[in-house]
Amino acid sequence: MVRVVLVEDVERSLNVLTNILQEYCDGLEIVGVAKNVSEGISVIGGTQPDLVFMDIELQDGTGFDILEGFPDPRFEVIFTTAYDQYAIRAFKFSAVDYLLKPLNIQEVQDAFARYMKRHKSAASELAIQRRMDQFSMLLENMQAKTKEIEQLAIPSIDGYEFIQLSELIWVQASNNYTVFYMLEGRQIISSRNLKEYNELLPISQFYRIHHSHIINIKFVKKYIKGKHAQVVMSDGTILDIAQRRKDGFVKTYNLR
Repeated sequence: MVRVVLVEDVERSLNVLTNILQEYCDGLEIVGVAKNVSEGISVIGGTQPDLVFMDIELQDGTGFDILEGFPDPRFEVIFTTAYDQYAIRAFKFSAVDYLLKPLNIQEVQDAFARYMKRHKSAASELAIQRRMDQFSMLLENMQAKTKEIEQLAIPSIDGYEFIQLSELIWVQASNNYTVFYMLEGRQIISSRNLKEYNELLPISQFYRIHHSHIINIKFVKKYIKGKHAQVVMSDGTILDIAQRRKDGFVKTYNLR
């Protein structure tokens, strides 16, 4: 049985979440509820939950203030938020799980199912470190509204990889997976598809030249024009530019 704590200061939202979890998610027990930072620290510390559904904006602070009270949390967090699209992008970049308000049954069920899948495969100490890395990256990314987000957490087959976008050369679709080609020849395989990353990567730096490829513009070594245009990347890879994407690529980067 999964032990769950709810941290939510809006009564209606708390009631909705409680009802959905109790009626539609099997295998869990709600062992505590908190409505502010101090209660959150106290309830989590006293109940030792496996999973916390945590609102970010609370009466006396934020959910991150609660997390600071647990340097090596033994619990996972699913954030609930009514934040804007910029903040949602930060969640996705950091690969943390979140639910958008107003909550709906299917999304809560899906989030709980993802937790159960992770819980079965994660080694405890390694999982804790990855969790802290994700929380740290999320906080940093949410504070970065005046600049481009610089780090990305990539869900891989056995956990997460944390990369600097400045070291990412190009990205390739591989069936339902995505392959990241980094500096020094390093490759990372993600369990998510290319479409998700196309929506995340900054358009000022990355361009989708083909249905299978996204490139980091700063690593383009050469542009080969013609009917079948191509780019040569800094790692020596030659990539085709799809015909329907060529005009946009040429105009965006003032090529002739």
